[in-house]
Amino acid sequence: MAAGVVSWALVKGALADDLYLLSFMATLLWGGPSANAMLGRRPGERGQSLLEWIAYSLMAVLYSAASILFFGGGFFHSWQHVGICIASCAWSFVIIDDAKRGRVPLTSWQSRRSPVSR
Repeated sequence: MAAGVVSWALVKGALADDLYLLSFMATLLWGGPSANAMLGRRPGERGQSLLEWIAYSLMAVLYSAASILFFGGGFFHSWQHVGICIASCAWSFVIIDDAKRGRVPLTSWQSRRSPVSR
């Protein structure tokens, strides 16, 4: 967590990104290691759902497409930006696969009967 805070402060200080266009993409990329760490500590149904990770992946894909297609030329068409988009999208698919292997339920709001009430 400390490394994430320090690296975020460094990246944010180095970027003149008043609209947070690139900062949001960096946040999506950092979500990958954080999600894998959480899945490693808490595999299964505690505090997460497959739908959550699918939404995260969809967010990464759609924001990547929007930033490349609609934010204009220059940096958003550079290999560095396209690379961070590809990396965050690919990692989001790895997270979905890890969640499936960890038997994370599709939703967290499914009605579950406790063993005591059966």
